[in-house]
Amino acid sequence: MKLTWIIAVMVAVLPFRMAIADSPASPFPWVILSERGDYLFKMVPAKWRQNGDEFVIDRKAFGVAYKITDAGEFAEMWRTEDWYTFNAKLSEDGQYLVRFGPWASDQEKHTDLAIAFYHQGKLIKQYQVRELIAKPELLEESVSHYRWVPTIQTKPNGFYGGTFHLVMVDKTSYSFDYETGEILIRDRDEGAKSEREIWAEERAAAKTRGEELFAASPFKAEFERHFEVSGIEAMRGTYSSCSLEGKTWTADLRPRKEMKPEVGIEIVLPVVDDKRIEASVTPKDLLAAVDVALKHPFVAKRFASGGATGIRLRTQGDRLHWNTPELIEFLTKLTGATPKEGELGHWAYFIVDANEPRYTSLYLNTKTGEVIFDDNSKWPSDLCLIDATGKRTNANKAQGAKVSPDSMLNPDKQ
Repeated sequence: MKLTWIIAVMVAVLPFRMAIADSPASPFPWVILSERGDYLFKMVPAKWRQNGDEFVIDRKAFGVAYKITDAGEFAEMWRTEDWYTFNAKLSEDGQYLVRFGPWASDQEKHTDLAIAFYHQGKLIKQYQVRELIAKPELLEESVSHYRWVPTIQTKPNGFYGGTFHLVMVDKTSYSFDYETGEILIRDRDEGAKSEREIWAEERAAAKTRGEELFAASPFKAEFERHFEVSGIEAMRGTYSSCSLEGKTWTADLRPRKEMKPEVGIEIVLPVVDDKRIEASVTPKDLLAAVDVALKHPFVAKRFASGGATGIRLRTQGDRLHWNTPELIEFLTKLTGATPKEGELGHWAYFIVDANEPRYTSLYLNTKTGEVIFDDNSKWPSDLCLIDATGKRTNANKAQGAKVSPDSMLNPDKQ
């Protein structure tokens, strides 16, 4: 066996931390090394094929442990068969293997394998998740499975001297005698954190920082005079479809003046030098955009029909919309020409919420009253340009659509 082949396969080793998803990963071959690197264990998944309505296994899953000889060859020491794992640990002398359990899906009884101890490929002892978790309510559940390991912990799981260390998602930690699989010490790792805990801490810190920045901002009084401000956060990262990058401040705004229907504004503003919020839009700009939208025939019709329940404006930075690249793409398709930068500032992005639940999303030019509506109720979608009177005006160069009245458009978008 070639050493270069072993090194190449090692890049495929799957880390123990796996993202919470709702479908298991497909098995693949991988390799791990002992701490010093002179022993290795390769894991190979089963090979199967479909024969009519049946699945036929041509090769069972197996694993092989090797010792690297003085001559640089790989000498087989022992084997495992008929099981596969995405992750395991190999002892320093290559004689012991600790296997971690597969996709944990028994969300009711938690009978899934947690870890199993092997000596020269022979099973010594194994534990189910329910035998090791002290607080099952802290298991992180998804639609189809659960996580029983923390996202971070003080000391990594693995071999330490004559013991094996393991931490559970509820912070329970174990020290095992890996030669027998027996529990030597049961303790707690207060530094261990689940994905849920990390997310809660990040959100709390973002809320605190966001409120500090808002309190120091020169526009706070003006915004609070016109809006009820909630959901404040300041964090690094991007929001779905939002083209603003870097550190941002975000909040939910509700107009204080009585407005029918229900109106909400989601605003994202850049944070400069980690010290101040840069606000280019004013409450007057935001409320004026909402007024134009509510009076537009295309929007008003959705509320008159009784299906719509509210309207939301999404605005970021110096724009009354989030997704500038999408807006440019739509305008280019509809007009046949790329819009100039100065033409984008008047476009606002709205979501008209409705029952079922269904919604209509649109771009509205607050200056001209034009509306861009991408009708996704059909395939391919129908991109429409509608004038201030509610009539479709574009010949839609990209799609060859004909002019048609608004009444022919499907107002709902899922």
